[in-house]
Amino acid sequence: MDEAIAHCRAGASIWPWASTDEGLDPDVVLVGIGDVVTTEVMAAADILRRELPEMRVRVVNVTDLLILEENTEHPHGLDRDMFHALFTPDRPVIVNFHGYFGGKTTPLRTWHRQSLDHQRLSRRGHDDHPLRHAGAQRREPLPPRPAGDPRRRPAQPA
Repeated sequence: MDEAIAHCRAGASIWPWASTDEGLDPDVVLVGIGDVVTTEVMAAADILRRELPEMRVRVVNVTDLLILEENTEHPHGLDRDMFHALFTPDRPVIVNFHGYFGGKTTPLRTWHRQSLDHQRLSRRGHDDHPLRHAGAQRREPLPPRPAGDPRRRPAQPA
């Protein structure tokens, strides 16, 4: 419980138990901001752990959006060193956040509209992985989405 309280007070922290970077520079940073989207980040990290075990994935959870501001702009904001310690200065960062839509909408509708699911996140992590561009191959391809899935990309015209 003390760890959870410290995490919430900090506004964001690395979840080492969900990460595979072992405190080293990660290949990609997955960030969850919100309960449902953080669950999807966890599932994406698990897929990447199985599909690309050599990939160093850092999982960061943000509980206070205002830490993303510079500390000169907001009292909760992080200074540059702390920001880089969480998100790195030069690695791909994939942020999963539901955002704020105007009007009446539900979290599920927002989730579908923005494609915040773990399959899309793990594909982004794979696409951003530097070893992918050096010829590394996945062990097994990610399964295609079912035909009726509303998040399935439409076929591209030839």
